[in-house]
Amino acid sequence: MVLMAIVGELGAGKCFTKDTLIGVINDGKFKLLTIGELFIRKDEFDELSVLSFDGNSLRRCRSFVIYKEPAKRVVVIRTRNKRELKLSGKHKLPIYRNGLKWVEASKLKEGDLLLVPSYLPMEDKEEEWGDISWVIGLYVAEGHNGVISNKDEGIIEKLCKITGKEVFKERRGCKYVKVGEWIERGLKLTRSREKYIPKHFFNNRNDAIKFIAGFFDGDGYFQKGENRIVFSSTSQRLLSQLSYLSLIHI
Repeated sequence: MVLMAIVGELGAGKCFTKDTLIGVINDGKFKLLTIGELFIRKDEFDELSVLSFDGNSLRRCRSFVIYKEPAKRVVVIRTRNKRELKLSGKHKLPIYRNGLKWVEASKLKEGDLLLVPSYLPMEDKEEEWGDISWVIGLYVAEGHNGVISNKDEGIIEKLCKITGKEVFKERRGCKYVKVGEWIERGLKLTRSREKYIPKHFFNNRNDAIKFIAGFFDGDGYFQKGENRIVFSSTSQRLLSQLSYLSLIHI
């Protein structure tokens, strides 16, 4: 197994497996990449920063080195809300045990309270797209080959109003609308397991909210028993991105 780390100040290296998503800031814009992608593309970035927890709040810290090293053992941490971390045993994490403590991953215990941010402070850096953001969100949820299908009359009516398109097919109560040219500006046509959130939405709050609303209309629901909103997708990358997007803009 190969571990990769981003290093800032001395002793601040944090080692993860290469498939771990990392939020970075370059030229003032937020980007979400796996640490493996970041290692390959590191020469593309003039100045790279990450959001770091200093014990009181999140702040931007400049990253100086990205490196990789072999590891015989990897610790896997799974949280109650299904999040997963794969990292080195010596990687310290902030937990709450009668106060804030930094504990090595290999020494965590079941039931430990792991501190995670409820909000990521970022500013708008992209021009607003408007209602097309809702269409892209709906397409990411339910679109295929440039077509969106849905049984909800209200959703189809809104879709046709925004795009100026008409229903071209109806089957078993499901209506189909072609929107290919509307989503090409922000999204490549992909298969379900390869769907993703375009980087634009990480840098514009209003568009991000509309994107999330469109995705919810397609593949989201409210879970009353747990009092939470749930999104579903076969794309793990998409779900991880959605988690970050919610932290930044909601």
